Amino acid sequence: MRFPVLAITLATLAVLSEFTSFDRWLLSRFADPAVGGFPARHAFWAEQLLHRGGIWLVSAVAATTLACLLGSGLSRRLRTYWRESAYVLTCIALTTGVVALLKQTTHMDCPWDMALYGGDRPYVHLFGWRPFNLAVGHCFPGGHSSGAFSLVALALVLARHRRREAGPVLVACLLLGLCYAVTQWLRGAHFPSHDLWSAFIAWCVACGMAPLMLSRTERRRTTAAATPPALAFSRLASRGAVPPLLATLLALLGLVTPATARADDAPAIIEIEFRGNEITQRAVMEREISVAVGDPAEARAVERSRQAIQDLGLFRRVHALQEPVVGGVRLVFVVEEKWYLLAYPRLSANSDGQNALGAELRWNNLWGRNHSLRALVSSADRKEEGRGRQFSYLASYQAPFVLSSPYTLAVSVTDATTPIDDGVVYDETVDEFQVLLSRKIGDRGSASQGWSAGAGVRWQRQTTRGESAPEPYGDAYALVTRLDYRDVRDRIYSDVGTGFGTRFEIADQNAGSDYSFSSLSAEYRRALPLGETPHQTLEFAVEGGTYNNGPADGREVYALGGTSGLRGYKRESFEGDFYYLGSVSYLRPLYWDWLRLSAGIEAGNAFHETDDLSTDIRWSVNLGLRVRATRLVNFEFELGVAMPLDNDGVRFYGSRNGF
Repeated sequence: MRFPVLAITLATLAVLSEFTSFDRWLLSRFADPAVGGFPARHAFWAEQLLHRGGIWLVSAVAATTLACLLGSGLSRRLRTYWRESAYVLTCIALTTGVVALLKQTTHMDCPWDMALYGGDRPYVHLFGWRPFNLAVGHCFPGGHSSGAFSLVALALVLARHRRREAGPVLVACLLLGLCYAVTQWLRGAHFPSHDLWSAFIAWCVACGMAPLMLSRTERRRTTAAATPPALAFSRLASRGAVPPLLATLLALLGLVTPATARADDAPAIIEIEFRGNEITQRAVMEREISVAVGDPAEARAVERSRQAIQDLGLFRRVHALQEPVVGGVRLVFVVEEKWYLLAYPRLSANSDGQNALGAELRWNNLWGRNHSLRALVSSADRKEEGRGRQFSYLASYQAPFVLSSPYTLAVSVTDATTPIDDGVVYDETVDEFQVLLSRKIGDRGSASQGWSAGAGVRWQRQTTRGESAPEPYGDAYALVTRLDYRDVRDRIYSDVGTGFGTRFEIADQNAGSDYSFSSLSAEYRRALPLGETPHQTLEFAVEGGTYNNGPADGREVYALGGTSGLRGYKRESFEGDFYYLGSVSYLRPLYWDWLRLSAGIEAGNAFHETDDLSTDIRWSVNLGLRVRATRLVNFEFELGVAMPLDNDGVRFYGSRNGF
């Protein structure tokens, strides 16, 4: 089951199916000119049994996998399958999410809408020119079959444990996907090439995620480091792994290896102690370090553990000391704790007349377990036509490694009420509640770094109050999935490393919601040390998102301008259901390490339809000062001026930064 063979085969068949006219020839066999369409389109066995029933089958597999993943933290029997469960669930979410995104951007029509089969639209190739006045379609790639094809991840799981069963399972998943695809061909919903591309995407996702999520746990260093080279190579020679003469030469070379290369030259760690942590519990720091009692106190391993504790962001500084004791050393990590409770007023205003006032509470490291609480009350006037002063509150709580498990629980609730006057005067209230449960994927690195995957639910309700208030949108219950990666080093006054996060949400009217929608967003950040100057860095950031369907007459989801991006423009200058934003920033200390000069450039836009993707890119440059408050947790603030490149206006900005 090598990746290139099946991937190239699927892509080749997809291209040939479309450009050799096989697509149209096959679908014409299923269409009936007498009825002006496809007889099976609304047939019970096709629409209800195979189409809707097929959706429930894939959903049941995903729900079972999620239950196994969540249960692995409670059951020893399931614990050995948590990695595989997270992998399969991620492949299902990514495959269906990518296909859903492409369906909104490629604008390909369904066969039943084409004049060839009784519709009113012309046939347009995948890369063909589409008339501007032609309504957009959302039928490429095949969405229904993508769910079945995403199950090929099961075959890759078995390939690592039971190779004999992997092949039949792969064939079974492909046949299930083919069954789903044929159903849609008979109904006139898709061409064969649509579903072949879905199979290609599913296979690429499964093979791409396997090395990241299914890598076996590295074995703990044991006696291998202390095994004499002569003995090791003698064993290899006795097994025929290396020629006897070469083994002898390498063994002799091992006898004269410098003593510094041997692990047994470092004193053994007899005890590990933490000092200075008046609030932080020992377990919070202990799970981050890679050294243990009995290990050699090797300098690089000790430094990695010290840095891992520093990377928690809870301490101003972390020092590692070695105190001689009988039989070895006592390894002591001395920490200087930050201020964990911060309450302050929030006041802001700009030249456009927008203003906000309120109060915020941030409480980090609750109970000494690195839990965090945030509460915000705000009154804001955004100077939007027809919308008055908004009153809102927000509360969120995050608990990593709940009950010493590998799970992180995050809960949040928001409420926002806005008076509306657009010819009719009424109040609009939007309430949200969200709960997410995520788990660390893989055992490499410290506990708080690396990959994590999670899922949860988000409830949203929009209500209206007033004598002539319009009908509210109602409730939406969305399934939320996340995949995140973090590899960030805390250098006291700066951060270096990589952060990545992606989030997918989907709500369906058939699952209790008053309206359907889907959204996909992703963010990537990287900070690189630059030159020999301490805390001189170059930062890159790329983010984007797409929101599809949603309530009728719903407001735009994304906005750029001001502190949300493109800081040279006024707040919410660009709005839409799609957006992208990229930035590059150069930072250099100014006399004090905690004060750095920041010079950067941003590029991006927000738009309503994917056809507007070619809209002119908006550019903004900025120059400011970034302050790192080392006594506070994750508090970095930047003040400066920004200017768009398409006009002469200059704007002041203030924003928080950090991973």
